[in-house]
Amino acid sequence: MVSNSVDSADPNTRMMDGILTLIPLGIGEIIGSMSIGRVIDTYGSKRASSLILCSIALQTIFTLWFIYSGVYGILAFLMTFSWGLQDALVNTHLTEILGFEF
Repeated sequence: MVSNSVDSADPNTRMMDGILTLIPLGIGEIIGSMSIGRVIDTYGSKRASSLILCSIALQTIFTLWFIYSGVYGILAFLMTFSWGLQDALVNTHLTEILGFEF
């Protein structure tokens, strides 16, 4: 019987799973950095900040849920995607604010 538990796999499989899990992080970074500029231009910086706070909350929920479950699966991909998305949103918005400030 094959288990999805993180501890049951051999080190090579765990390493490959870890590498594959980071692909959605990069996709989230790309989508987040490309979309936040349009959000800022359309709705303004205050609403973009609200969107960023919601993405941070969502990313935190996915991370805590994954830590609690401890099972490698779709939740790991959702966690890394939301992590990349919120990181790109925060970094791009911060750069935009500092660019206008200074």
